[in-house]
Amino acid sequence: MKASLFSKENKKFQSFLFVASSICLLASWVSLLSRTSLWWNKASYYTHGWAVPLLSLVLILNRFGERTGNHHVSLNSWTPIVLGTFLFLPARMLAEPDPFWRIPLWVEMAAICWITGLFIRHTKLRISSQSWSVISLYLLTALPWPAGMETTVVYELTQIVSSLTAESLLLLGFPAVLSQGAILVDEEMVKINQACSGIRSLQNLISLAIF
Repeated sequence: MKASLFSKENKKFQSFLFVASSICLLASWVSLLSRTSLWWNKASYYTHGWAVPLLSLVLILNRFGERTGNHHVSLNSWTPIVLGTFLFLPARMLAEPDPFWRIPLWVEMAAICWITGLFIRHTKLRISSQSWSVISLYLLTALPWPAGMETTVVYELTQIVSSLTAESLLLLGFPAVLSQGAILVDEEMVKINQACSGIRSLQNLISLAIF
């Protein structure tokens, strides 16, 4: 009789833990994506970000029901979740004063993906670890690149576009001279805007390639 009561209480506790954890994870995702959406406006290079959460749900629904291995859940197996939480909390506090600070967004996204993956594993939801890894990688494409990396890539792409444009004008018979991201054509300076560097196309290609 005591064993039966203990079993029922244990099941109730596990159900409560599952619901509470699900709500906390959902709130964390909503909070992170709402702050990340500040980078998805028309003036930025990351306008594709609006589609990433929706397409991620499509991937999850498509992968749901896969065969997963039987995992024995022990007290020690929850240690990675605790470590992931300790990684998430400092990033969340650092991002609070300035939502446009990019590094905490990356750390927070990595931590939430890690915690969600372990939650899926321990609750035996029918999504394989390999599938969640790909989905997590896809979610990362919605984040803005670190400022130094973004500046370097945009500059290099702008130089490539400027060089190709100048060579094309020369082939067409127009005298063109390339000068620091601008082209001198018939004594008129034509500037190559950074928005024309192809960075948006590169972002979309990376996102679509992972999808």
